[in-house]
Amino acid sequence: MRYSHVDAGAHAQSTLEEGPESPLQPPGRRPKPTVVAIAAFAVVGGCLLIVGGMLASGLLRPAGGVEAEELRKLEQEQRGLVVIQRVQSECTKLWAQCGGEGYTGPTCCETGSTCQHFALEKLPSYHQCRRPNEVVKTCAEPASGSSCAKQIKAKKRDAGIHPEYYHGLTSDLNDREFQQFLHWAEPEESACPEPCSDGAGAEQCFFILHVEGCDTLDVWYCQHDDGSLKFACCCTYFHEEKALEKPVNPDPDMANAMQAVDSEEPSLFCTAMCMPHGYELPLLRAQYQKGKLGLFGCNAWAVYSNLSLILSPLGEAPAVMTEVIKGSLSAQVGGDWGTALNTDVFLRFWDRVLEHPLAWQQQWVVKVDPDTMWMPVRLRALLRTTHGPLGQKEPEHGIYLNNCHVGLHGPIEALSHRALRRYSLWKGECRKGKVSKIGQEDYFLRKCFDKLGILKVNAYNLMLEATLACQEAASAENPDRPPCFSPQVAFHPFKSEDTWMRCHHEAANHPWALPVIPVTDGPSEANNRHG
Repeated sequence: MRYSHVDAGAHAQSTLEEGPESPLQPPGRRPKPTVVAIAAFAVVGGCLLIVGGMLASGLLRPAGGVEAEELRKLEQEQRGLVVIQRVQSECTKLWAQCGGEGYTGPTCCETGSTCQHFALEKLPSYHQCRRPNEVVKTCAEPASGSSCAKQIKAKKRDAGIHPEYYHGLTSDLNDREFQQFLHWAEPEESACPEPCSDGAGAEQCFFILHVEGCDTLDVWYCQHDDGSLKFACCCTYFHEEKALEKPVNPDPDMANAMQAVDSEEPSLFCTAMCMPHGYELPLLRAQYQKGKLGLFGCNAWAVYSNLSLILSPLGEAPAVMTEVIKGSLSAQVGGDWGTALNTDVFLRFWDRVLEHPLAWQQQWVVKVDPDTMWMPVRLRALLRTTHGPLGQKEPEHGIYLNNCHVGLHGPIEALSHRALRRYSLWKGECRKGKVSKIGQEDYFLRKCFDKLGILKVNAYNLMLEATLACQEAASAENPDRPPCFSPQVAFHPFKSEDTWMRCHHEAANHPWALPVIPVTDGPSEANNRHG
């Protein structure tokens, strides 16, 4: 049986801020007001002050119908149905920032450009004013007789003599493969630009997918085609490829994992925290409305914010709302890694999870970030394994899954019912001493779980992250394909609806790409998983 959090009586809460004062007339000299106009303005203003005073004192109250209409408008505004237009005194210039987490400037762009999502490594939510459909092409073919052209020939010859230096490249492969290798391994010495995709085919993607991986946000999000071979290999050539047929005569481990398909066991309580402003709410709404994807496919779920936000589509009754956490959800950025110091916020989040009755009725609890694309069926397949601690009797204090060889990362966190119970009873031990001073939530959580004796189980195929966050190649193996073809449970990050759904589309086209056994060895040259 599936459960979802529904609060039919909750009302949407939102605050409308007035935009900056702006002239409604075109720039230039304005006509001077007449004496009559000034007098009329004064009379009207005085009346407004009197009426306002009566409203404030309670002597005059709006009719119930007006109150209901105002509430309806508030709810519609929160759903994104009413657009409040603000007249900007000046729009952002071409190539300047126009949006992103923490940005408070103009969101319109000067004529001829539009505000587009253009992720940066340090700010994935970054938006920039760019010309529509403009391609900033940085790839090029090496000029005849250039240093790059000479190096390509030399490396092809040497690959036949010393193949151990070339990561699987052989001398019979296309020149573009060696140009990509030189651009990646020796960019300054070779002076090789990135190869273009012009005239190239998918058969020239070996080095990019097998060795280098789709390791930048440009080829992780696949939003802006720069004409490069790397973009074509990571984003274009294989995107519509499908493998829908059910495996015949699978080995015992695969057969066991396949039982998770169309099953609700092991049972999952899935949860997320949502900022009331920014990209997270639209992401979660899209996941709910386009097939109850991600956490909405679990046995039970709850989404938390510091406002009661509507997740369900217009007209769905009762409305599906977020649960409320008291206080601010904002966190400073700092520490050795320049990340959000969000432990205090998530302590309040986990306190609310502990209060939820459905969390205690499931076998596992899964916390995910809204920008994590993941599939519950794959987690169920992984948890069904007969290998390692997951295949044995669960220890008294429970289990949590470690998704990265450098330590638990926050985009997806999975812990058993017993682990949740252990944390509930002894969380006070983590709120004193060295552990309590840890600012990052995921780092705090893994140290807290270790302190409480909750067993860590390595499962590096729980998540694949962009930009080498866990030093893993951002691609799939056997055959070599883009990242979302990989048999992982989760992929992170995707901070827009288009990019999240794009990854989901590729993963859904491979329903039998299941994580069969927990991966416990870290990425290395030996296992071809090192980025």
